[in-house]
Amino acid sequence: MRRFVAPWLPVALGLAAIAAGVLTTGGNAASTRATSTPLIPITATLTEFKVALSTPTASTGALVVFTVVNKGKIAHDFQIAGKHTVTLAPGKTATLSVTFTKAGRYTYICSLPGHVGAGMTGVLTVVAPTQVAVAASEFKYVLSKATVKAGSTVVFTVTNKGKIAHDFQIAGKRTVTLAPGKVAVLAVRFAKAGRFAFLCSLPGHAGAGMKGTFSIGLPAIVPPPTTTAPAVTTAPAVTTTPATTTTGPETLRGDPVAGRAVFGANGCASCHTLAAAGATGSIGPSLDARKPSQGVIKSIVQSGATAGGIQMPAFNLSDTDLNNIAAFVYQATHP
Repeated sequence: MRRFVAPWLPVALGLAAIAAGVLTTGGNAASTRATSTPLIPITATLTEFKVALSTPTASTGALVVFTVVNKGKIAHDFQIAGKHTVTLAPGKTATLSVTFTKAGRYTYICSLPGHVGAGMTGVLTVVAPTQVAVAASEFKYVLSKATVKAGSTVVFTVTNKGKIAHDFQIAGKRTVTLAPGKVAVLAVRFAKAGRFAFLCSLPGHAGAGMKGTFSIGLPAIVPPPTTTAPAVTTAPAVTTTPATTTTGPETLRGDPVAGRAVFGANGCASCHTLAAAGATGSIGPSLDARKPSQGVIKSIVQSGATAGGIQMPAFNLSDTDLNNIAAFVYQATHP
């Protein structure tokens, strides 16, 4: 399918705003496809004689929908950026939609005679979104920023720099699954301070290390010094175990049918070649060539290993699942 080439993408991204604005790109980062419209809801409460907004800030490029409620005892209206509601009787509600294309301070008022002078005015601050670059690889994320101010709209530009597919998920929003070298953009507005978990939703990837915490209005979380490095450095000793450690057929430790499901659910096919599973991954060793024993399979899956400069993470599987996957791989490579 031929995709529309949009050289204006860097500008357009600066206008992206809240909630679920998602853009995806192919290998050319200028090729884009929009999948949703950013939206910011703001409640404007009118009384005698003031206007109270539910949030004092908005983002450029978003559709800002003001829900205007007259909780006063006389008529009022609401006006901003050249647009205004009808005059609202007490207890009535109206909506007003505005898209702000430029950052700045926008004055809002009640335009009825004498109401501005009585205090029914204020300022809405409109800001450009915060840009955060996200580099995905095996099996980690690197973010250009780990914390932003509360009320920010963040545009995450996610690049898959790895050798297998990944995605990026945060605050209930996620990119499409990205093949190696592909890019996607995810726009999310964070209205309140807090900490938000992000992860790769593909099977096994979060458990392998593709996860973290993004801070809103709070100090960034500094990861503690790595204490597992010594364990990782011992992993190559596992990978150098002879391909076959037994001289005769082994008794299967588990159910190979169930093991095939475990193999698929944990994304093993992304990294390894195994004909019986239709797997053609090339990141890790070919299981068809290695023909590992069940003991070696179980040990590596349980403890992780390093081969060719690529670290295979440890998988938190039950002993039953470990035995089942070991039985499946062993049976598949020892016909």
